[in-house]
Amino acid sequence: AGTSTTTRTISVPFKFASATLTDQAEKIIRNAFAQQGTVNSILVIGRTDDLGTQAFNDRLAKQRAETVAETLKRRGVQGDIEIRSQGKCCYTTTNRSEESRAKNRRVDLQISTTQKE
Repeated sequence: AGTSTTTRTISVPFKFASATLTDQAEKIIRNAFAQQGTVNSILVIGRTDDLGTQAFNDRLAKQRAETVAETLKRRGVQGDIEIRSQGKCCYTTTNRSEESRAKNRRVDLQISTTQKE
């Protein structure tokens, strides 16, 4: 029996101008790490929508990433955690409506795990 390494991306949503986890966001994190496997590394990328100044969004994106990273550590998630933030850039969708902006207010977790086969 060998092992296989996989990487998956999970998105954690945030409310407008907030770096506080919602109940929904907590549940997404809890479910993401309920699966078996050894976590090797997690890249935590904070993101925002296009509203607000560059400086505000850069700071907010970083705060969101730090909030998620702290939550992972508090939950006992093992593995290297790297934090990055991308304020006014790198959107998943256009910012033409409140619905699309809401999709951009998130933290993406790129989770690399090793599982025994």
